[in-house]
Amino acid sequence: MTDLAQINTMAAQMLNQVERGSSLNDLWGNLPQEASDVALLKMTVYGTLRQAPKLEGIYQRLVKKPLKAKQSEIKWLLMI
Repeated sequence: MTDLAQINTMAAQMLNQVERGSSLNDLWGNLPQEASDVALLKMTVYGTLRQAPKLEGIYQRLVKKPLKAKQSEIKWLLMI
């Protein structure tokens, strides 16, 4: 069983890859996780993508200095 911090980290990595143009369907194929972990990961990724515009607005209001492009994974972690 994977803990929540690892699930969130994996979700942030996947969201970062999707933002850079990767296919989410291709990323799902590379996951050797237990069924319950994959379900939680999918719920986290899809939920974050669905709410991304709203989360981006909140992020912009709360963060005074934007993160650099190479730190976008951290931005996704904050938005999760």
